[in-house]
Amino acid sequence: MASGAEAGHNLAMEVVVLKEGGFCLGVESAVEKALGAARENGKAYLFSPLVHNEKVNERLSEMGLEAIGNRPLEDLDPAYPIVLSAHGHCPALEEALRAKGFRFIDATCPFVLANELAIAREGVVDIIYIGHEGHEESLAALSFAKGKARLYPPGGKEEVPAGLTAPRVHVQTTVELDGFWKSYERIKGKYPDAVLRGRPCKATVERQEAIKGLTGDFDLIVVVGSSSSRNADSLLRTAKGHHPEIESHLISGPEEVPESWSRRKKAAVIGAASTAEEEIEGVAERLREI
Repeated sequence: MASGAEAGHNLAMEVVVLKEGGFCLGVESAVEKALGAARENGKAYLFSPLVHNEKVNERLSEMGLEAIGNRPLEDLDPAYPIVLSAHGHCPALEEALRAKGFRFIDATCPFVLANELAIAREGVVDIIYIGHEGHEESLAALSFAKGKARLYPPGGKEEVPAGLTAPRVHVQTTVELDGFWKSYERIKGKYPDAVLRGRPCKATVERQEAIKGLTGDFDLIVVVGSSSSRNADSLLRTAKGHHPEIESHLISGPEEVPESWSRRKKAAVIGAASTAEEEIEGVAERLREI
């Protein structure tokens, strides 16, 4: 049985819920800030999804957090503050909001913010950022660079950007640890003088290590999270990469548990960093019932 796990039993299946899953500190902080803004002002706006979990964002909307969507700022009421997502944002966004008279609540994850500030402190140097193209965190982090910044995807399969001098290497907090190291090794192969400035955050590493450490007779690994979450995707990749003999799946909640899984004998369940505890427990209970 996995270290630090809670187990439940019935005749059909043994279910082990890994304690490392569920809201990370960054998500907890963002949710608390968003709900506090709604309570204090009657409602608040969400500039973009607070976290990459549709169910969490839907619950927030029921509690006074109104998604802006594609509406222009001119259509909003400046009496209500705007909450900025946990994934970070470009500094220019804050300037634009101030110029239009809006208050805003910065719900950026503390670890993401620390990465952004570290990039800003680099000054005019070459930077390689290991992260996913188009991801909100990557876009925000790169906007803090004062010098030449290049994005390089985790996995080390693509050519490393050329023409750089002693690049500083930063990383998206939620990337798969194995893919991160492969990319960094490829970068070091091209630039022996590259300097590593960061690693995936503690919550990301702990969850992935919990999956890697699974031993025994598991025949099912279930990651509970959104398909839009890179954190959840990294957990699924870790499961498939380190336990290819075990069937691994990503689902968003108990309603997605198929009856066919009733043939499994022992399942490990872990939630992504933006997955609420009730969804994780709901999946575990559903698995025990089928």
